[in-house]
Amino acid sequence: MLNVEVDLEYNHTQSLQRPTPQAMAQFKKTGVRPMSRTGCCGLWGERYDVLDRFRDEMVELQDKIRIARDKALLEGSTPAW
Repeated sequence: MLNVEVDLEYNHTQSLQRPTPQAMAQFKKTGVRPMSRTGCCGLWGERYDVLDRFRDEMVELQDKIRIARDKALLEGSTPAW
């Protein structure tokens, strides 16, 4: 069961890494950090810095993956990574 948990968290990190190069390219081109909104389709809601949010989510997911891997190793199972 923990193998599935680790794999799901790992796949989530992969999906978060996709928009990061695009946001970095925009930042390098314009010199302005890309912003978005928390609402539906980014149309309304609180504004946030895209790069900071991706970084924070990656750190959080890496911690979850580390904890899930430690649990899996303690139980004697090895995740598919």
